[in-house]
Amino acid sequence: MRAETKQLLKKYKLSSFGAKKDIVRVEQLVLPGEELLYIGGTVITISNVRAEEKYEVSGAMFISDRRILFHASNSAIANHAARVKRGRSKSDEMPRGGVWEFGMADIHSIGGEGNGLSAGSVSFSTLEGRFDFTVSYHALVIEQVRTLIVDAAINAQGRIPKEVAEDDNEQSTNQKRAVTVVTCSSCAASNIVRVGEVSVCEYCRSYVGGTTI
Repeated sequence: MRAETKQLLKKYKLSSFGAKKDIVRVEQLVLPGEELLYIGGTVITISNVRAEEKYEVSGAMFISDRRILFHASNSAIANHAARVKRGRSKSDEMPRGGVWEFGMADIHSIGGEGNGLSAGSVSFSTLEGRFDFTVSYHALVIEQVRTLIVDAAINAQGRIPKEVAEDDNEQSTNQKRAVTVVTCSSCAASNIVRVGEVSVCEYCRSYVGGTTI
């Protein structure tokens, strides 16, 4: 296990017990130049929008400045294959290799919750569905993980092409303001919304507007 991984596990109060092999496997998928922000074992709950289905998968994940990647454990992959064979699960529920990958530019709603006793959870939404993953039960950690996804997503979606930044400073400023983070007044989830547009919170379906910068 890499020194960087050990530091992040300590920072976010995570244990590698029972998940060390999964964590080692997922850390090997971090690309050169990619900034690793979070890594650890987890259980992810997938709520598929199109199929209106919800299911849980154990494994390990990392969050970087570019993406969120989750790799199912060997046992989860084997259990899924067995369920497909018995006709109790659809083959497309799990991607090839048991790897889910989400670009930061595709994430538009982020939330977190916990009761201070059992494992907390952080969630994010894309056009494909909602994804909840377990984290430490500490309230501070839940907020830290939620915030780092918000920051990485807004940076990815507000990123300015180098050629634009060099050619037109005014246009660059406008591009920086293309998206903003709006806190839902009903449930406090963070929603990434284009400035001047009205969207719907993925968690409570209340309207949120990108009227601030």
